[in-house]
Amino acid sequence: MGSGRGRYDDWGDALAEGNAPTRSRAVAYGHPGDREGAEPYDAEDAEDGDDGYDDDVTETVDAGGGSIVTPLRVLALVGLLAGAGLVAYGIFVDRSATQVPIFVAGLVVAGVTFIVMALASARAAVAAARQRRSGRSFFLALFGGGCAMAAAGCLAAAAVLALVYGSTPSA
Repeated sequence: MGSGRGRYDDWGDALAEGNAPTRSRAVAYGHPGDREGAEPYDAEDAEDGDDGYDDDVTETVDAGGGSIVTPLRVLALVGLLAGAGLVAYGIFVDRSATQVPIFVAGLVVAGVTFIVMALASARAAVAAARQRRSGRSFFLALFGGGCAMAAAGCLAAAAVLALVYGSTPSA
């Protein structure tokens, strides 16, 4: 018992006392891919080359990924496309006096969309961290930080262009 990891020196002692590891313990801690309702480990099956778990269980644990298409993702896609469309229209198509206001509107739409994406990423990163999914949490935080910087850039550019446009005398 000198390992400091638990009550037993090896799995044989645990099996002898009926304290066999089960997949339900792993499921309780939220490990994706483990199955609910599996039978406890059976040493006799393991000796036959089987893994010792009940293979008849078909129910799986939700890994928390959910659907790929969510209302927030659709909103973000529509917002980014609308902002990019307004910016492109303001730069390439419109050559009138409304060119700069249209360009500024596109930057504001894109900036607000990036803010929403940054806040959603921050919320998801905290939720992933609470589930002890550190890799997912790290990359969500990294993505959210990039969205926050993009939002700051879009809104700053929109503010500067609006100020410059407002201070220019009309012809």
